[in-house]
Amino acid sequence: MKLKEFSLTDIIAVISAAALIVTMASQTYFYYKLDALWVMSILSPSVYFIEVMKVLLLTSILIVGVSIFETIYSFLLKILIIKRKIPYKNNGKEINTLLIKNKKSYIRGFTVFSILLLMIIFWGLSKLGISVTNSIIYWTYFILGLSLALLTNKSLDLVTRRLTLILIVISVTALNAEIKISRLKNAPVVFIKESNSKVVRATLVEAYQDKIIVANSKDLNGGLKILKLDQVEKIVPIDSMN
Repeated sequence: MKLKEFSLTDIIAVISAAALIVTMASQTYFYYKLDALWVMSILSPSVYFIEVMKVLLLTSILIVGVSIFETIYSFLLKILIIKRKIPYKNNGKEINTLLIKNKKSYIRGFTVFSILLLMIIFWGLSKLGISVTNSIIYWTYFILGLSLALLTNKSLDLVTRRLTLILIVISVTALNAEIKISRLKNAPVVFIKESNSKVVRATLVEAYQDKIIVANSKDLNGGLKILKLDQVEKIVPIDSMN
């Protein structure tokens, strides 16, 4: 069935369903890691919309990143490697063999180059004070492997390519959730007004409409609370607390 056989309404419905599935997967993973799946039942639709945008943006960044990696790698090869000239006449078989060999060598080299370049990027981010957890590194490398297989292996059939693409999207949702979890360490601090006039500190997890979700500052897995804004005395950046 061709795309033109679908109406605009059908296409919008399919895209909306896919976006909802992606968002639900990301939020489920996020709140599962915080042991608070119950929160999902009361989240505002606006939260899911924002998550869709985040996943799409992250996917775009990763795709563009792989392309940039390949551009840099190809540029370095042109500078560092001396090309071998082979007369075409009566050397067709040798040229074909050399092309196949060079392609395999190119893929291996590009894979190693991408892994090393990612290691440098992660090291640089950690030096800048940006939290890079083992889970973030794992999912990033996993997505890189899938992307390389999709872009460099021309022998993959259509079904395998589609399954690989689905795995990439699923992996990106997990990576998005892990990034959210890692950022909680530097999330704003919420000062909660208690009934006994005591002020309690908590970590801001999520905000939507007139409510916020907070976690125990000392233990992010120690349970979440949903508060109305009138229960909050103030919200300040964690940097100002130091």
